[in-house]
Amino acid sequence: MTGWLNTHSPRTFEQMAIPDKPRQALLAASVSADPPHLLITGPVGVGKTAAWRLVARQVLGSGWRSTTHVLQCRDLVRQRGAMKTFEDFLRPGGNPGFPRDTLAGRLSLDAFDRGMSTGSPDDLAPAGEETEIAPGFLPVSRLIVLEDADHLGSIRQAYLRRMMETVGNRLEVRAGG
Repeated sequence: MTGWLNTHSPRTFEQMAIPDKPRQALLAASVSADPPHLLITGPVGVGKTAAWRLVARQVLGSGWRSTTHVLQCRDLVRQRGAMKTFEDFLRPGGNPGFPRDTLAGRLSLDAFDRGMSTGSPDDLAPAGEETEIAPGFLPVSRLIVLEDADHLGSIRQAYLRRMMETVGNRLEVRAGG
């Protein structure tokens, strides 16, 4: 990860250098009890990675790093067995041969109890306060992030679109315009 992203990245939605409409859409989605699937688009350098990190921190709480699973789709380009790698990553049961490279293998106890991880005193929620979880409601326990999804190719993009359309609601945010 680049040094800039770790040291100078925005820590709140207000600090994002994007137009107000996409900022408010990200904020509203991240504080929702049932957040939508997000498709964050824009050219290189507009803050897509910073945006999903803020959403992940707000949705998952201070343990977001252990319950956010990232697949760099650019790495799948022209790779033998790329579709299987993609499917195995998304498969909740995982791949018995590579359990640590699947969502099941990367599952953290933080997914079951948000109170397990306590952030540092300067780790503030990007929306200004933690999202309240109603009693009896099961909050989102983990996020799947597909970086550079445009490198997936048409077959995998269609597979992903069908998945996003059939499970839950969806919100597209254009970070660069």
